[in-house]
Amino acid sequence: MLNLDKLHFLHINLFITRTIIYLSLLITLLLSNNLFATTKISIIPPAGFEKATGFTGFQQIETFSTIKIQEYNQSITSLQKDMASANLLSKSTVTLSSEAIEISGQQGWLLSIKEKISNHKFHKWILLFGDQFSAVSVTASTPESGQTQLIASLKEALVNVIWERDAYTQLFKGLPFKFSQSKDLKFTRRTAKMVILTEKTTGSKAIKLIPSLVIGSDINREEIIDIVAFSKNKLEQLKDYSNFEIQLETETKIDGIRAYKILATAMHKPTEKPVNFYQILVFQQHKYLIIQGVTDPETSKIFLEQFDTISNSLVFKNPAS
Repeated sequence: MLNLDKLHFLHINLFITRTIIYLSLLITLLLSNNLFATTKISIIPPAGFEKATGFTGFQQIETFSTIKIQEYNQSITSLQKDMASANLLSKSTVTLSSEAIEISGQQGWLLSIKEKISNHKFHKWILLFGDQFSAVSVTASTPESGQTQLIASLKEALVNVIWERDAYTQLFKGLPFKFSQSKDLKFTRRTAKMVILTEKTTGSKAIKLIPSLVIGSDINREEIIDIVAFSKNKLEQLKDYSNFEIQLETETKIDGIRAYKILATAMHKPTEKPVNFYQILVFQQHKYLIIQGVTDPETSKIFLEQFDTISNSLVFKNPAS
């Protein structure tokens, strides 16, 4: 029977050993400069690999082996659906295994596949991971023949990937603006050009319409001269709403840039319920930023104030041009 003091010593020794291994890995990452600035991915490749020049990742030219990294401005769930619909695994591939894996606290999946390319068989490890705002894929490929040890080493490299990212910064990556969420409206989804916030706390089942706010940017090839007509036209383009009646319209500024604000009532077609609609368009040369919010009339006072709070927190990353 083990002595309790000896057992306690063994636990402490195991903890220290694991800590040293982790710190050693972290120091190696820093010293080897294997953090990619564009993707915020840290990875230690097998011996003999070097940073590639034609893509983000590593390569070993003599064995025709590569590690390719790609980041997406969409949720991991959305990425999985897109890859499935695009037939990521074609008829020339065979899935060997699929397992759940955690990468930097985020859910991920590791696929092992065989692929035939021009009569040559390749083994690929495909690692997918991310959160509700962004996702990453890391694909390690090597010729299957005679590369058993390298295949194992590539898997080891992928399962030890570190995702160095700040969630707030990552949310607005690739967008020309950033802003803060409010007390009740929280970040829900990110697409290529916009960020969506929805209400999270209302428990009333009577309210079918969830208060939400969308902020995005777009390009307009022609210079926008009549900002009032352009703003009203944006309302009329909304397919899910009809019978707009403007209650207030005024010129304003967002981050010091000319903007036009409209408050209106409308009919939400899917539910046939009246809604209060909020819109601000911020105008720059050949481009504009659009803020659109919708809420149930019963909660309009609360959420119109929060729409304003969020809009006023918005800042552009680069000076207006």
